[in-house]
Amino acid sequence: MTGLDLGETNVTDKVMSVRSNSPGVRTPFRIAALYALIGVLWILFSDRLLFALFTDPDILTSLQTVKGWFYVLLTAVLLYLLIAGMSSRLKSTYTELAAEKDYNNTLIRRLPLGLALCSMDGQLVDANPAYAAIIGRTVEETMTLSYWDITPRNYAEQEQAQLDSLKATGRYGPYEKEYIHKDGHLVPVRLTGLIVRRDNEDFIWSTVEDITEQQKASKALQQSEEKFMKAFHATPDAIIISRENDGMLVDINEVFIQQSEYTRDEALGRTILELNLWADPLDRERYVAVLKEQEKVREMEARFRTKSGRFIDCLVSGEFFPLDNEFYLLTIVRDITERKAAEAELEKYHLHLEEIVKERTSDLLHTQEALQYLLEDVNEAKKELETKLAEIERMNRIFVDRELRMVELKEKIMELERKLKGAGRSA
Repeated sequence: MTGLDLGETNVTDKVMSVRSNSPGVRTPFRIAALYALIGVLWILFSDRLLFALFTDPDILTSLQTVKGWFYVLLTAVLLYLLIAGMSSRLKSTYTELAAEKDYNNTLIRRLPLGLALCSMDGQLVDANPAYAAIIGRTVEETMTLSYWDITPRNYAEQEQAQLDSLKATGRYGPYEKEYIHKDGHLVPVRLTGLIVRRDNEDFIWSTVEDITEQQKASKALQQSEEKFMKAFHATPDAIIISRENDGMLVDINEVFIQQSEYTRDEALGRTILELNLWADPLDRERYVAVLKEQEKVREMEARFRTKSGRFIDCLVSGEFFPLDNEFYLLTIVRDITERKAAEAELEKYHLHLEEIVKERTSDLLHTQEALQYLLEDVNEAKKELETKLAEIERMNRIFVDRELRMVELKEKIMELERKLKGAGRSA
C-alpha cells in the first residue's frame, strides 16, 4: 500500500480530468476528421487535376495508382506524426500525474493530522501513520480494526447523530470524542469528515486531530483563570481592570465596591474619570506619566474620592497586560487611610514625647546643677570632717599614750610596794 486509497482515487479522477481537458484526448477525433477532410479534398481535386492535365486512359490509370499510393503514404506520415504527438503528451501527463501521486502520498504519510478511510459500516479501509499513532498502533494493525473497535460505547448515541448528519448532508463534524488507545487509555480527538465515492461505493473520509495537548492547555488555562479569579476576589485590595484604548472599566472586585461605594452596575462601562475617583487631578497626571514612561506603577501614594465624597488615602499600582488582541490596565488600590491616621497619631505622640523629654531634660539639668552645688558642700564638709577626724585621732593617740604611761606607773608602784613589804618581813 503506497498511500491512502482515496489518494489513488483522486489521482485516477485527475487522470480522467486531464484526459477530458487535454488536446491529446481529443486527438482520435481530430485524426479521423483530418483524415476524412484530406480524403475528400484529395478525391475531389486530384481527379480533376489529372483529367485536366491528361486525356490518355493508360496514363490516367497509372497516375491513379500512383495517386493512391501517394495518398496512403501521406496519410500514414500524418497519422504517425499525430499519434506520436498524442503519445508524447500522454506520457508526459502520466509522468506528471505519477509524480503528483507520489507527492500526495508522501504528503499524506507525513501529515501530522490523522486521515482515515472507512466503509459505511465502519470498517477501516486505509489510514495514514498519524491516524495509527493516535490509537497507538501501526497502519497494518489499524487496518484490522473497525471504527467501533476504537470508539467507547458511551459515544454510541453521539456517533449515530453524526452518521445521520453524514447521510443527510454528505459530511459530519467537527465534533469531539475519545478513541481507545492500544494500552487502554482514552485519547481525546476532534473529527470532521465527508462521504466520498469510489468504484460505485460510498466511503467515509475522516480527518482526526489528537487534542490531548490542547485539552491539557485548556485545563491549565482554566485552572489559572480560576486561581486568578479567586485571588481577584479574595485580595484585601481594590482591583480595577480597564481597557487601555478608552479607559472603560471591564471588571472590579468586591473590595473596590466596598471602598468606592459604587455598585458593580454603576461602575462597569464607565471610566475612572467619569466616576470622579481621583481626588487630586495632579495625582492622576503623575500616575499616567509614569505608566507611559515605564508601563507600570508601583505603590504611588494618592487620594481617592468615594461616591459619598469621603476621601481615602491609597497606594496605587498599575500595569498593562494583553488579552484577546487588546491591552488592558490592571490597577490595584490599597486603602491606607487607617494606616495614615495611625501614623499621624504616632507622629503626635512622638512630638508629645519630645516635649516631655525636653521638660525632663530641663529638670534634670536644674537637678544636676543643684546636685553639683550639694556635692561641693559635701566635699567641703568632708574636708572639715577629715580635719576634725585627724585632730581627734591625734588627741586619741595622746590619751592612749597617757593611759599607757599611767598603767606602767601603776605597775611600778605596785612592784615597789611588794618590794617594801618583803623588806619589812625580813627585818
